Amino acid sequence: HLNEVVSTGLQSMDQILAGGFHCGSLNIIAARPGMGKSTLALQLAINMAKSHGKTVCFFSFEMSMGQLNLRLKELIGKETEISELPISLDAPCWITPNLIHEKLSNIQNLGAVILDYVQLIRHNEAHIQGWQKQNLCEIIRELKQIAKEFKIIVIGISQLPRTTEDRRDHHPTINDFLCMDNAMEQYADTVLLLYRDAYYNHTADRSSMEIVVAKNRYGKTGTLKFCWSEI
Repeated sequence: HLNEVVSTGLQSMDQILAGGFHCGSLNIIAARPGMGKSTLALQLAINMAKSHGKTVCFFSFEMSMGQLNLRLKELIGKETEISELPISLDAPCWITPNLIHEKLSNIQNLGAVILDYVQLIRHNEAHIQGWQKQNLCEIIRELKQIAKEFKIIVIGISQLPRTTEDRRDHHPTINDFLCMDNAMEQYADTVLLLYRDAYYNHTADRSSMEIVVAKNRYGKTGTLKFCWSEI
């Protein structure tokens, strides 16, 4: 059901998102490298698999299956086996929205898909000679269509451009996200920007993470603060 809401497993995030991630929604988690995007995404996959009971499919275009299994096992802990959770892992060398659609069609009781990360998704027409520029906006639009068609939660991990590096305050803003493609914002239901001060400031608390809710179709925006232990 499109109005179904699934807990993120993070109380303050659930509160600001009106209960959690909404089925039929496209949610973007964006940050610079080294901010913990993949770790947060894997933890969200675990949390949703536990709370929802439906299959969460995690596509990684950077990690191998071995690396993916190892990272997931580290987060789950010794008490639980990966096979006990409804999580489907996939680490294809490359993929297009059409291939994502095809793979998801073969998964039973699907609840969510996480894509790490969207800039590595190829356009459906990328094989055509002369195709130069990856049309990120078109890919984001197709991911939104997948969310609506399958009535699932789609989470796309995205790499922010270097604009944050050139400022004294490195906190990401919605404008950094819009630098990639102005039209991307219209398809995303939520945009979550990650920031860890310890990446820039070596004296800062290494366990501290901020999640900036920069766009929220379901309520207000704002900044949430977490310890890594909570995530």
